[in-house]
Amino acid sequence: MISIMFKKLFFFNPLSVVFFIAGTVILFSNPSFAEDDFTSFTNAKNSFDAGQYDQAAERFKELENKDLHNDALLTEVYKYLGVTFLFLGKKEEAKEQFILLLNSNPDFQLDPLVFPIDAVDFFTEIKIEQSTSLKKITEAKKKAEEQLKIEEERQRQIQLEKLRTTVYLEKEIKKNVKLVSFIPFGAGQFQNEERKKALFFLSSELSLSAIALITFALHESLRKEAEVPFYVESDRVKYENLEKGFRIANTVSFITLGVVMLWGIVDAMYFYTPYSIKWKKIDEKDVPDNIRKKSKRTLSVKGVFPVAFDNGAGLGFIADI
Repeated sequence: MISIMFKKLFFFNPLSVVFFIAGTVILFSNPSFAEDDFTSFTNAKNSFDAGQYDQAAERFKELENKDLHNDALLTEVYKYLGVTFLFLGKKEEAKEQFILLLNSNPDFQLDPLVFPIDAVDFFTEIKIEQSTSLKKITEAKKKAEEQLKIEEERQRQIQLEKLRTTVYLEKEIKKNVKLVSFIPFGAGQFQNEERKKALFFLSSELSLSAIALITFALHESLRKEAEVPFYVESDRVKYENLEKGFRIANTVSFITLGVVMLWGIVDAMYFYTPYSIKWKKIDEKDVPDNIRKKSKRTLSVKGVFPVAFDNGAGLGFIADI
């Protein structure tokens, strides 16, 4: 029986070469293999291909004892070590390796295009003999996969619940006064909730007011100084020129202030809004029980709108409870 198996193994089979090359490429391309493990496997495979089964068995066994963590490489070791023991006439050792192989992969099939039919038949007999235990292993793996899916779904639901946090908003409606639009210094813009415009008009009008007051005080002071008799003509001319400059600056600043104030009033009137609406976020503990219970019911959403908070923004919705 063993001699027949030898002849079939050493008979040149192109498909065997193709499968071997493909398997080598797969093993080499997998980054999870350590280089020394791949080298050890290649050396053991070379001994197997050369018919040096004692040496091949020893090398495969050493590789098996390394406690490999890569399932693909470990499957190859179990497979070749089992066939090697079978060629050496050690059927019990071969059976042990095939059982290890099937325990890790119950659906594994030994390829008849790569290995002799006698080895395939022996492997099939072991698989039939172990069918009951293999069925249990398959069921256990299936159950473990189902439990993993259940746990993943549970974690997903937990994350969804975190996203479903109910946020309670309180709507505040404030009626605006149209007369405020006639007040300068950005009062109308503040009422219209145009903060940037309001700050612009406030700062501009305050600055112009300060310039107008300062230049008025300076040119009045110089005008009085110019009325005092001077013994030196050049000093009198100097005072008059300075007074004239401050007087012009004062006039320009007052005119500019009036223009900016008028601009602010027109802008506030044009963008005037009778009402201003604010949404304020409130804590759940401050929400009445009847409203909190209603929020748990199924809502019929009619519309969605953006909502701005002091510390962020979000989406609100109009719904029937």
